[in-house]
Amino acid sequence: MQKLRQAFLFYLLPILVLIFFALIMNSTSFFQKSFRNDDHFSTYVVELEEMIQIQDWEAAQSSLSKMHTAWKQISPRLQLAAEKDKLEELDENLARLSALVSCQDQSSALSELYAAANNWRNISR
Repeated sequence: MQKLRQAFLFYLLPILVLIFFALIMNSTSFFQKSFRNDDHFSTYVVELEEMIQIQDWEAAQSSLSKMHTAWKQISPRLQLAAEKDKLEELDENLARLSALVSCQDQSSALSELYAAANNWRNISR
């Protein structure tokens, strides 16, 4: 019985810990999914794109606010599995996007929104 316990602690426990961490490190796409009603980041990207294209800046500001709220809820989950540089890059995209929507600069806002959407899709890579 003693040898079985030693074998468990020496072999099986480290293997289980490694498997657990490998699962967490490869679960970015799972953590990107919406868990609540107000963290649909991808939906807000599409909504914001439509508002910028028709130049409805008040609705765009509202949609951007929802997107920021969703990002604040999603980013802590992603910190376990995604690279920090990718998260910071998306955060910078959102900051620039806020400034561009405030300035009502349609072409630059769309460009930054597309960059943010691309970074969102590539977080799990």
